[in-house]
Amino acid sequence: MNKSALYTLIFSAFVLIGISGCEDIFEIDVTDQKVELLSPLDEWKTPKQNMLFVWSPNIDAQKYNLQIVKGSFAEVSYYITDTLVTLPKFEKTLTPGNFEWRVALINGSSKSEWSYHKFTIEESKDITENEPVLLQPTNQAIIAKKDIELKWEELEGASEYRIEIHKNDWNGELVLGPKMVDEITETVTLSDGEYTWGVIAENSTNKSLPATRTLTIDTTAPAVSSTVAPAEDSDQTSLSVVFSWTRVNDTGSALSDSIFVSKTEDFKKTSIVVNELTDNNTGYTAALPAKGTYYWRLKTIDKAGNMSGYSPTVKFKVNF
Repeated sequence: MNKSALYTLIFSAFVLIGISGCEDIFEIDVTDQKVELLSPLDEWKTPKQNMLFVWSPNIDAQKYNLQIVKGSFAEVSYYITDTLVTLPKFEKTLTPGNFEWRVALINGSSKSEWSYHKFTIEESKDITENEPVLLQPTNQAIIAKKDIELKWEELEGASEYRIEIHKNDWNGELVLGPKMVDEITETVTLSDGEYTWGVIAENSTNKSLPATRTLTIDTTAPAVSSTVAPAEDSDQTSLSVVFSWTRVNDTGSALSDSIFVSKTEDFKKTSIVVNELTDNNTGYTAALPAKGTYYWRLKTIDKAGNMSGYSPTVKFKVNF
């Protein structure tokens, strides 16, 4: 092959690689696109304080930039929200007043024009269409303590709040309340179990919808799992060793196991060759570094963070 043909071949290869690479990193420019705002509508007026902002999804957008201001963007009283979200919706509770909101598409280095809507939340003592915004604990929280601080946002027009805690779901056995408080926080003491807690805002003439969340209290350490294989003084014929164990039935939160494999019986940090959390599995395959004598044990952990003690240490050999 002469030099000219060789240079042509090399150039063609670079062109093909370049085209392939460009395809991999190509991003759609959204600069000239615009978001369609769906709710709240422009110039909308409502006494409802729990606002759900919705706009049309766009497959070219990686994220959406949402901004909400009190007043207008021309004359901002203050910024309420300036956030990046991946879903075309956002929920926020606001106090009465005039507002403006806008959304822009973001894709890589490009950003679209803003789309704007104005709306008004009217003063009203009627809070029947509203509900308090719960802050903590988060929904479906699993907590390893019995004293729990409940928090929620103040609802405009409410003079007090009714707290209820039910066993399992909102229709379950009432275990606390109804309790009326005029603050937006309350500390309660609960025993281990699954609950639904809720807050209803009230004033002299009406009450809001209930805002509810589920909660699990788990303060009990799980029983340690039992090692099965490798068994005590067993010989393994491969550096790839399959570990297995069984768990005791547990009525608390979901369990995981940490498996420890060491070259010494005292499990010094420098001698540990495996230290893995195995989630919900009861087995693990480890690649050990060399032939020799090893020791392994387990520690069981539940979703709330409670931990068992260590299982009895098992000695085995890798010898082949």
